[in-house]
Amino acid sequence: MMKTNLTLWITTLALLTIATATLIWQHSSLSATRHEIAELRQETRVQESPAPTTAVAAQIATPPLDRLSADGLLALLPQGEEDMGAIYRAVPIIFEQLEDYSSDELIELMAEMDELSKSDPPKAGMLGLIKSLLMVIVAEEVPERVLAMVEKDGAGTGSELRAAAFAGLARKDPDRARQLLEDADWPARQIQVAKAVLLGELLKSDLPAALELFREDRSDLLTTSGAVISDVSSDPAVRDSLWVAVRSESDPVVRYELAKGLIAGAFIRGGPEEMRKAFAEADFDDVNLKSAIVQEFAGSALPTDPDQTYAWIRESLPAEAVPQALARALGSWARRDFNAAGTWLGEQEDSPARDEATGMFARTVVQINPLAAVTWAASISDKEMRRTALDATISQWSQDDPDAASSWADENGIDTSELPEILRTTKE
Repeated sequence: MMKTNLTLWITTLALLTIATATLIWQHSSLSATRHEIAELRQETRVQESPAPTTAVAAQIATPPLDRLSADGLLALLPQGEEDMGAIYRAVPIIFEQLEDYSSDELIELMAEMDELSKSDPPKAGMLGLIKSLLMVIVAEEVPERVLAMVEKDGAGTGSELRAAAFAGLARKDPDRARQLLEDADWPARQIQVAKAVLLGELLKSDLPAALELFREDRSDLLTTSGAVISDVSSDPAVRDSLWVAVRSESDPVVRYELAKGLIAGAFIRGGPEEMRKAFAEADFDDVNLKSAIVQEFAGSALPTDPDQTYAWIRESLPAEAVPQALARALGSWARRDFNAAGTWLGEQEDSPARDEATGMFARTVVQINPLAAVTWAASISDKEMRRTALDATISQWSQDDPDAASSWADENGIDTSELPEILRTTKE
């Protein structure tokens, strides 16, 4: 019986339809079942209420055919429709009609589609889309045959088909997949993508081999390794083994990428709270690694849950490193939403961390709201930090509106004798 991944084939059809390249195999952990297909079809019925008047809805009630021809398969799609959404919603119907077909039968059907495309060119475009879908399905069972088909006629050599076939091969036989990559004459980008697929499979089945691949091919894997590690870390057993690898890995780059992917996975699963918990349980010994991970994620996490993130920063770093880490994260938040960042900052108690964060906040928002920026700078408790922040913000403000900057400085008793010439000239 033919089985495949629901997310994989739906995503592939959508991507081929809009000609968008992406990594379709990063979300291939759940296998579709008849029950899932039935649920999807039921959702389609509900969405098309009150009555199944469209071509797609009418086809839902179509009984299975004994043997689909290429023309019969094409007939399952909405006729005369240019709405790609309607075609997209018809995909589960095609899948259900074909779910009992063997890989050999599907390949025979694809050959019929090729012949029909030659004899009836107007149908070639839609047949090509269906064939692409079938090739992805078959790639789950007989990946090397699909790879051979791709190489033979060039179909999909620049798209996701080769990647889907390689993903199937990596799942079934990682050693064969790695051997194939050594001799593959593919574009560099496709080699990188294939290695990412292989890394993901090896992380789940053969961690030493995965780490060996990572060390040998870091240049190809660094751009995608974080997403791959984050994805596979949803499995608790894999996650635990990866944390062991973080603590024992001698290559600092590989160690950092492993930790970064694991923390990213925790953040995706449960936000800053889950990330904080995972970080604590990881029991880092490497202070530099801890600092790098905090720097990597604090800016994204702070807007999501500032209290949890600030607590994570304080408990993860030495006390002297906290102010700068908070300031950097708050500056990132302020560039996206300075009102929300300022509201949260205003609720914090006076401390060196708050002072440094306030200085960063003021310097970040001065080009958006200079009056707010200098007001924040003036609120800093530490005298030296306050003066530094005021110099920076008033100087920046004076470049755009020297009169307003000078007036504010006079009204608030700010000595501007050491500020830029433009401000002093205005005062004179």
